[in-house]
Parts: sequence; C-alpha cells; structure tokens
Amino acid sequence: MSCKKKDGQWILIQKPIRELMEHASPISQFLDMKDDVVHIHDKAYRKAVVIYVKLKEEGSNELRWKLNGTVVEYTQNAGRLRIDNKSYHVSKEERELLFIVDDRILEVFSKQDGMIGTFETDHPYAALDIDFSGLEDYEIYEID
Repeated sequence: MSCKKKDGQWILIQKPIRELMEHASPISQFLDMKDDVVHIHDKAYRKAVVIYVKLKEEGSNELRWKLNGTVVEYTQNAGRLRIDNKSYHVSKEERELLFIVDDRILEVFSKQDGMIGTFETDHPYAALDIDFSGLEDYEIYEID
C-alpha cells in the first residue's frame, strides 16, 4: 500500500500482493478464442483466475468485457472504467489493468491507480468473455 495525491487529496493506493503470481500458472484448457474474443465457460472450473491486459497505444477507445456475468467497460480517452453501470475515474494514460476473478468476487486494479474496487459477480464459476481487439497484450492465469 502507498499514498498518492490525486485531485488535491491524498488517496490510498492498494495493489495486488506480489506473492499472488507465485501461485499462478498460465491457463490453456477451457480457453476458446474466436474472433478476438476469448471464452472460458465451464461450470466445473472453480479456480481463481487472474487476467492481465495491456491496451494498445492507439487502440480501441471503447473496450468491453464480461467477467462472471459482470460487465466491465473502459473508455480510454475519457479515463472512465464502468463496472455494473457505476463509473470510476482512472488516468487517461492508463494502459494496464488487472482483474482477479474468484468465485463471485471480482477485484479490479489499474497499474497507475492501484485497486479500483471489489465487486460481487453474477456467476460463481469462471465465465469470461473478453474482447482482445483493443489490446496489445494479455495473460490469463489460474491460481493454484
């Protein structure tokens, strides 16, 4: 944790624990990629999933993902991240986001602003629809 001055106020910056990735391994089974969209749909799949995305420098302005039934939208030029119709301000220069999906919990982090929030999702199993067309890079891991 650290503090950062933003809009004239000090805010607490929370980041995922470093040890998280020590227990992560790349996920490949259950992944189905079609037309720049990756899907994980398996009700038996119950491990936590970590999704790292890096946006293209001149990428798509509007990005949309569905993580366990929760809609996540990012408008890059406005610096707005919408999660279940609630808006959160992030830096317009933000290009890296991290999502942790575990059962019905979704944690969202940005590289510059740290933790955006923790949300309850609609589904208790890994059901991901992620459009990668506006992304420069991505990685998907499962946590053992």
